[in-house]
Amino acid sequence: MRQARLALGRDADRVERVWVVDDAADPDPALLREHEGLTVARAARGLVDPLPLAPGYIYVVDPLGSLMMRFPGEPDGRRMLRDLARLLRVSRIG
Repeated sequence: MRQARLALGRDADRVERVWVVDDAADPDPALLREHEGLTVARAARGLVDPLPLAPGYIYVVDPLGSLMMRFPGEPDGRRMLRDLARLLRVSRIG
């Protein structure tokens, strides 16, 4: 995901990476250092999840909270880049 975001060129700043953690464990600090600019968000327990997120996938969510795309955990980078570029080209938000 990091490489696909950078490959977007001038549109890279329109994409934010967020890792949603759904347990009490803290992510490995070394891993976080490898992914500069990654935001870690902890999912609140007991609240109704507004998005149907399943573990092991990469999701694209727009700034309004709408689920736009879902990719497998190990996506084909070229196809992901093509899909992201197309989405950003037609998007009027974000």
